[in-house]
Amino acid sequence: HLDVSIPNDEPVSAVAFSRDSKRIAFGDTFGGVVILNTKSGRDVARLRHGNWITALDFSPDARWLVTGSKDNTARVWECATGRELARMTADGPITSVAFSHDGGRIAVASSDHVVRIWTVVANLHVDSPGYISAMAFSADGTRLYAGDSFGNIDLVELDHDRRIEHLRQLPKQEDAVLALSTANGNDLLLIASGAGTIESWNARRGKLDGVIRLADHDYTGIAISADGQ
Repeated sequence: HLDVSIPNDEPVSAVAFSRDSKRIAFGDTFGGVVILNTKSGRDVARLRHGNWITALDFSPDARWLVTGSKDNTARVWECATGRELARMTADGPITSVAFSHDGGRIAVASSDHVVRIWTVVANLHVDSPGYISAMAFSADGTRLYAGDSFGNIDLVELDHDRRIEHLRQLPKQEDAVLALSTANGNDLLLIASGAGTIESWNARRGKLDGVIRLADHDYTGIAISADGQ
């Protein structure tokens, strides 16, 4: 067990583990990002996106971090140097970001109901009543789970030809989908909703394995360690 003290006084708005669980990133409401070593609690890097951080995700090798913000941009950073490597601009605030498990794709969702996938020459238009509030790739990078502010969860397949096919929806949540997370190498999908629950699903079979009732708090992020424990 490690208690981490956030090295600034700003409210934390997003959090993400690296795949090997050796690093953790915190984003705040003023656009700052701190990457910490989970063993020592020491700084790895500090980044300045510039506006409210809404989403974070590490590349599989933890070399890069993608940040999403209310300034309508998603940015990719080199963790070792804190250098900004790339930037994508959307037509609304960024609501969720996710690296594929092979590191070859980054999905970026925004409040304009569009999911933009870097390295794929296509945009995915999700026909949902709310904005996309959370996303996660499957372990093999071929599927994307997208949850919206009305509790809908879409399962989308990205095939070998990089065509995008909408497969189906998982059962609707009672409230907005706040966070999604998958474990590397298996079919575990965690879904946190505004109803105060975390549901554990076998994503490939579409089977609910368990439900955790949370305390009376607003949860804005969820992450699974690489071993799924």
